[in-house]
Amino acid sequence: YRIDNTTGNPVLIDINSGSGSSSPSNLTNVNGTLYFQASTPTSGSELWRIDPATGTPSVVDVVSGSGSSNPYNLLNANGVLYFTAYNNTTGWELWKVEPTTGNPVFLKDIYVGSNGSNPGNLTYSNGKLYFTADNYSQGIELWQTDGTPEGTALVKDINATTLGSSPSNFIKIGEILYFNAKDDVNGIELWRANPATGVVSLTDIY
Repeated sequence: YRIDNTTGNPVLIDINSGSGSSSPSNLTNVNGTLYFQASTPTSGSELWRIDPATGTPSVVDVVSGSGSSNPYNLLNANGVLYFTAYNNTTGWELWKVEPTTGNPVFLKDIYVGSNGSNPGNLTYSNGKLYFTADNYSQGIELWQTDGTPEGTALVKDINATTLGSSPSNFIKIGEILYFNAKDDVNGIELWRANPATGVVSLTDIY
């Protein structure tokens, strides 16, 4: 539903027409355009958007036809929508919506093949999107992207084993990104990513 600005009444946006449900979720505002995940029999579970001028919904089809990309982790990063989505070739990987065309763009096959790196913890800081991903050989570690395939890369292999450091609890304060991570020396402690000094452990609290 949306609220009519003139009457203040709710207005139905019937994405899956009839009595079926589209179950919209992950509503995210990007420069006045509403993006969200929804499902229909013809498009599967896909990314949708609402035209701010007309209120008309349209699908942003990652997997064509009735197949589903099941998008989640929607994030507005300085006017660009990033999200995690699935296809049969790459598995779960990082995508974005190109602002100039409105089309979905695949960024990088981090875990090469159909398994997918399962990007998570998407956080925007200092012109970069930070996230966690598992490339298999290094486990779950801290990655970043500038929105291009060549600018999508591992930031630091914090835990130098195949288990990974599993960074979590991301929070940006000023220009510094703080998070938890586990290495094979100090266990789970507080880390920071600073544009000037890089990624470092703050202190071994325990």
